[in-house]
Amino acid sequence: MSLNKFFVFLPIFFVIRQYLLDNFNVEKINRHFLLAMIVGGILPSLAVIIQFVGVGFTLIHNNPSFAETFRIETYQGARPAGLTNEASFFAFQLFFSNLALFYAFRKRIINFKIFITTALLFLIGIILSISRLGQLFFVMFYIVESGRYINVFSSRGILKLLFIMPILLVIVYFLSTISVGGFNIGERFLSTFEVEADLSTIERYGTTQALFNLLVKKSLLIGIGMYNFQYYIKDYLPDYMDVMYYPKGVSPASFNFVLQIIAEQGLFLFLAFMVLNVMILKKTKNSFIRNWYIYLLLFSMSFQTLNFSIPFLIMFFVFKNEENSLFNR
Repeated sequence: MSLNKFFVFLPIFFVIRQYLLDNFNVEKINRHFLLAMIVGGILPSLAVIIQFVGVGFTLIHNNPSFAETFRIETYQGARPAGLTNEASFFAFQLFFSNLALFYAFRKRIINFKIFITTALLFLIGIILSISRLGQLFFVMFYIVESGRYINVFSSRGILKLLFIMPILLVIVYFLSTISVGGFNIGERFLSTFEVEADLSTIERYGTTQALFNLLVKKSLLIGIGMYNFQYYIKDYLPDYMDVMYYPKGVSPASFNFVLQIIAEQGLFLFLAFMVLNVMILKKTKNSFIRNWYIYLLLFSMSFQTLNFSIPFLIMFFVFKNEENSLFNR
């Protein structure tokens, strides 16, 4: 369960972190952390490819955080999900392996051939997973990194952009024509903006609208208390949510953590939370940790990231006595 991770993972990571600091130098710890994160993305990406070609293999699922009981899934002919039980979970965790990959290349821990090969593998994995949220974050990440690389605000950068843009458009068009598991990638991505595209999209739009109605009519300033949105949200569901059925005692999940925080904590506490995040980011000098924090925060606005180990793993990346270290920037 997510709260158990907070009370169990956090103390354990403190102990392991201190052991590493006592026995190894910072550069060695960080180098191995980045390489481990990269390898951690390679294995599930290969699993997605194996699942996509129809080979399949057995996975055991038991995830009480998502009300899931023990079951065995072969993923043969099903939508690829890597080594997780949902494609979106695979995309979420792969994103941070991809972040480590870019940082490792930037610090010259891996060479160009390894970087390109692994980056292509990650891209294939995220495409075959057809996770809309994952694809959106990967696109956003590559746009930001490309902008930094070509320096779009310079005259030379603008010329590079004019050369690269047609190539990117051709690649995007080609990808949009591919179908995975009965889903066309282009149509799947665009369906994000169609309220009634499928039950998953209906539920996301419906709960978002319900949370907005809840906070406006009941909890805008003070809030209703942590996790209490589930006790009220059914009364604010829009009419098009009638196609969804929730038995007594069961409520829809929140797919919009921003509105959930405002509804539960009130507008004042939400603004204080956002100001605190800005202050933390301003004081964070290490670029890798800052990017990890930013993207983890953005992912958290969509679903509950505490169900995974990613929020805690960053504790293995340290910046103690980094004045003369290559990891200082």
